[in-house]
Amino acid sequence: MKNLYDLYSYCSSRIRFRKNYSFVLKSQWFSREEIERYQNNRLSGIVKHAYKTVPYYRKILEENKIDPKQIQSLADLSLLPITNKTLVKENFDDFKSSDYKIFNPIIHNTSGSTGKPLKILIDRQVESLGDALVWRHYNWSGYIAPEKIAYLRMPFGYRKGLIDSKTLYSLDRTKQIMKINSALLNKNTLKEISELLIKFGPSHIITYPSLITVLGKFLKENRKFKIRLESVIAGGEKLYPFQRELIKDVFECPAFDYYGQWEYVVFGSECEHHNLHVNHELGITEIIKEGKQCKPGETGEIVGTGFNNYSMPLIRYATGDYAFLKNEFCRCNRQMPIIEIVGSREKDLIITKSGIFIMMSGLPLQLGLDYNKIKQIQFYQDSKENLIVRIVRGNNFIDSDIQTIQNGIKDYLLNSINISLEFVTDIPRTNSGKYKYVDSKIPVDFS
Repeated sequence: MKNLYDLYSYCSSRIRFRKNYSFVLKSQWFSREEIERYQNNRLSGIVKHAYKTVPYYRKILEENKIDPKQIQSLADLSLLPITNKTLVKENFDDFKSSDYKIFNPIIHNTSGSTGKPLKILIDRQVESLGDALVWRHYNWSGYIAPEKIAYLRMPFGYRKGLIDSKTLYSLDRTKQIMKINSALLNKNTLKEISELLIKFGPSHIITYPSLITVLGKFLKENRKFKIRLESVIAGGEKLYPFQRELIKDVFECPAFDYYGQWEYVVFGSECEHHNLHVNHELGITEIIKEGKQCKPGETGEIVGTGFNNYSMPLIRYATGDYAFLKNEFCRCNRQMPIIEIVGSREKDLIITKSGIFIMMSGLPLQLGLDYNKIKQIQFYQDSKENLIVRIVRGNNFIDSDIQTIQNGIKDYLLNSINISLEFVTDIPRTNSGKYKYVDSKIPVDFS
């Protein structure tokens, strides 16, 4: 816990976070037997709770004549069917625990690779454990507070639904953390952002791969700006080899990847030896193909069972992402399984004349439009001047929602592009089966 100083103030609860962070620093060194014991105990508890208080799981268990006591380990999970985003969206109330208010949950909004707005209740304890796992990952990446750190991630104001189009950066009260507004990342601000980072002198940058690539390309073409780091912590998207090489060339440091989702069922962190480890504290992770567990090296869908979210348990929840297990021992000596994500996790970008914008997956819900209003949404762009928003209307969609969508997206994109709506009956997937939340034909190029 050395040098954590005011770290707790950046997380959901200082006392809760301190307890969780202390635990995960110890649990990272669990033996395989200890991991199995811990997971079996947590699994048994969440299944019993789900049967007792969650209508959906009580119905599933009773229909399949399964006693909750039968679910004691990973091997027993195959007795239960796999759930998915669509089931949760369409049966939201049935997935809520009757005791959910006891856990004082917060609401997380996401749509991810499905393009369908999804609302999830998340316990404060789960959010705190997630914070602890993220900060442990920062530790694996070489960051130790109070070293200076810079964030280049979400647009300022996104969570409040009002994008800040004026503030380029902010410093926390300790002057140790700088946050850069990604809404203002464009060819006119890259020089100023570079100068700010040089003056601030962070040891690490936390970012999305797509955003650090934009900054990295600028720095490569303008070598007079020298930013030297100890690491770049890049998550939320797939981190490609060419991006690692760019980071190594420009910032003279390694990049560290991580994998997770807003539902808090699976979290993976890249260790010092650049293997992506599945963190066992959050839940049980399965790799499933055609209903069966995959062998090491066999690609399947990532299916997670969260241990800690008692207000809205997700058991055998299909994430829509694909991976395979590696049958390897890591030199870091941690016994956590190693996985490799297959396919893309690209962040969805819109390019306008004003700059680059990340279309955050929960945007429809930020505008107050849930699954009953919008069943599916896709952003299509073939020029920097025009954006087509394709929408599959829900049963509760009304005419006034059209103005809400247009105004909300215009504000989000800082009125830098023309918006037109196109109503369709379905948005097809690609040949690979993936859903494209953003279908853009515009390359990221500030030259």
